Amino acid sequence: CEGVLGCNNHGVCAGTLDEGLYCICDPGYFGLRCQLPDDNVPCETMINCNDHGVCAGGVEDLHCECNPGWYGVRCQIPTDDLIPTDDPVCEGVLGCNNHGVCAGTLEEGLYCICDPGYFGLRCQLPDD
Repeated sequence: CEGVLGCNNHGVCAGTLDEGLYCICDPGYFGLRCQLPDDNVPCETMINCNDHGVCAGGVEDLHCECNPGWYGVRCQIPTDDLIPTDDPVCEGVLGCNNHGVCAGTLEEGLYCICDPGYFGLRCQLPDD
């Protein structure tokens, strides 16, 4: 679990490969990998969108809204580099909540390519 997800020494990894992995963060931390301190720091200082998007959301749904042509948790991947895969390991490790397709490899990183109307690492958030 920790080898696949990792919780930055601020939480514990939970779940299964079949159902999806997630971090249970220690008090005072939040984020997909418990990487963010829970205080009133401006969004832009909490998540770096690599000048390819803007930080959005709050404590519960902090994320980057990527500019067209960019993808990834921090808008670090050109969409031209993403290739969907039929590898069942991809969906088993990451899981895209039936709102996207899994792409990438375990070695280089796994990503969800979200369907229109959804965002988040696992396409779990509706884009209202």
